[in-house]
Amino acid sequence: YIKDALKFGIFLIPHSISGVVLSVSDKFFISNILGNEAVGIYSVAFQIASAVAIIMTSINQAWVPHLYEKLNAKPDNKVKRQIVIQTYKIMGFMFFVSLCFVLMISFIYQIFIDERYHSGINFAKLLVVGFMFQGFYFMVTNYIFYLKKSNLLSIITMSATIFNLILNYYLILLFGIYGVIYAMILCWFLFFIMTWILSNKIYY
Repeated sequence: YIKDALKFGIFLIPHSISGVVLSVSDKFFISNILGNEAVGIYSVAFQIASAVAIIMTSINQAWVPHLYEKLNAKPDNKVKRQIVIQTYKIMGFMFFVSLCFVLMISFIYQIFIDERYHSGINFAKLLVVGFMFQGFYFMVTNYIFYLKKSNLLSIITMSATIFNLILNYYLILLFGIYGVIYAMILCWFLFFIMTWILSNKIYY
């Protein structure tokens, strides 16, 4: 049991560290290149958009016990197809929730946010797209955790994080704050696609 726990848990350390790097690197680049005022505008937009991340996480946590129950029952191809269809339906719901939230952001700013930060409205809308892809990533990474292939997941996470850091530096020079957001969206999209491919390979 100790051996299995270490085999699974040790590889989650670089995975978790990569998550921390992703969460702080954007503000680090903005602060050092564009200044603290830009950090304030971006941080407000990020906090508002992160409500979508909470929703995505909650949806996934509600789905995982049901998914693992089906996987533990050694499903046949018919049940596997049902699982796939359910997964796509949930992704569709995530897209719908994200779209609704984007439409609400302007009203949220008008009601709750000081006018000094209203220039971040479009930032928040784009950040929602990144968090939506994060939700998609959650849906396909469950199979990797189920099979305890955390070593493979860590490779993907570290690769995408390095890619994100490089994009952050170059895109912020080209597009300002938008560059950091573009990097975030591309990173989570890459996370999603790479994890989707890996999940399909190890659990067809």
